[in-house]
Amino acid sequence: MSDDELDWQKNVKPIKCGRVTLKVDHEVGIKSVGDKCTFDLRENFLSTNSVSLSFCLDYNTKSKVDRGKYFISDKLDLHGYNIEDAYHKLIDFITRNYRAGNRCLLVITGQGNAISKTGTIKNNLNKWLNDIKVQHMILYHQQATKKHGYKGAFYVLLRRNKGFRPLNLP
Repeated sequence: MSDDELDWQKNVKPIKCGRVTLKVDHEVGIKSVGDKCTFDLRENFLSTNSVSLSFCLDYNTKSKVDRGKYFISDKLDLHGYNIEDAYHKLIDFITRNYRAGNRCLLVITGQGNAISKTGTIKNNLNKWLNDIKVQHMILYHQQATKKHGYKGAFYVLLRRNKGFRPLNLP
């Protein structure tokens, strides 16, 4: 070793750190984490709530949806429908778009009636999106930004349809 290297080694003092360095003695199963999103969704979701399932949504996608920057594939306007008709229209809309391979939907509910808070479409939307019929199709939902309707509209992000095959047009 040269004199410079020896001087450097003599003058350098190790930094004392209170942190503990963990040494991994086993192989981490990365595949097992990725497989959580590919289980049969309907069977897996019947016994859990949607809050614990946020692991399939990455931060960038969530951020795009929250800011209204994610491409909206289709819109549904529920103005003028009664509660029962709006429910059936929403379930059909989500199912049809999931089968078509669409990802982000805009559902316009309206802000509702100030007098009757319990019977509005807006107040029932969260319950409908957690319905067993469509729960396995929905990844995330959030109130829309001002440019898309704000308090009277919601973004619904659908899961990727693994069975979807786009048409090859000539």
